[in-house]
Amino acid sequence: MTRARTKNVVLYADDDADDRELMAEWLQPCRHLIELRLFNSGDALLEHLSELYYQDAEEPSLIVLDQNMPGRTGLQILESLRRDTRWAGLPAVLYTTSTMPHEVIAAERLNAGFITKPLNLTQRDIVLRQMLRFCEPALRERIQGFWSKGS
Repeated sequence: MTRARTKNVVLYADDDADDRELMAEWLQPCRHLIELRLFNSGDALLEHLSELYYQDAEEPSLIVLDQNMPGRTGLQILESLRRDTRWAGLPAVLYTTSTMPHEVIAAERLNAGFITKPLNLTQRDIVLRQMLRFCEPALRERIQGFWSKGS
């Protein structure tokens, strides 16, 4: 994919419907800045990326992958992303309940972030800000400006 990002699309794969719903709720206040697309597996996310590529659509601003999914794990999906030149450079984050050091190292090796899912609402904003570090600077600035206004 070579088209510039004018839309701020975030792709999120998680097998847990509650976690997908929570992410949608959390990003709802930023819906005018971010379009969140949800997938129940990493393979479904990869299929969507292929469709975007063949439609010559714009690249996503961020890919978020749950690590602990049935079938292929988030790391396995991330490895597939990095092997494919079409989306090897897309910003990506493993978003998981895991705290396994080898998974953190593997994510870093694959040029991706590793963020632990929050245990409560207090941690939510911290986690969302951590994810922003992996977005392109223009989107990061717009969202941080939006949050600083208290909207």
